[in-house]
Amino acid sequence: MNLSMPARILFEKIDERIDYYSKEMQDEVFSLYHDMPWTHEQRMLLRPAMREQLEHFTQSIFELFDNIGGVLPDEVLGYTILSEHETEAIRAEGFPERVALDISDGFAEYSNMWWDYLYEKHQETSDSST
Repeated sequence: MNLSMPARILFEKIDERIDYYSKEMQDEVFSLYHDMPWTHEQRMLLRPAMREQLEHFTQSIFELFDNIGGVLPDEVLGYTILSEHETEAIRAEGFPERVALDISDGFAEYSNMWWDYLYEKHQETSDSST
């Protein structure tokens, strides 16, 4: 799937935060349980496991936006994530207005877009390591 530029930027920023907080959580666990005899393998597996859980948590948030499973009340169909843009025409006219666009371009569910982003990222990582 070709993500829109605003969607890619949002997902990259979320991904950066997931990376940061998985490291913070790993450090916190090691700090709290510093007396435990952690093996090298356990130390190496903890951060990726936490990262995976944070990715799934993020997925569950996007599922709320998409109302996957019909969990929202009947009067709420879902939520839309908009990116705001200043266009050249608006700036040229001196208007302080912005254009708001759905990051999905109306074609995909946010949860699917997130998984596609993660899949593409994994593929790029796999391709660069071979």
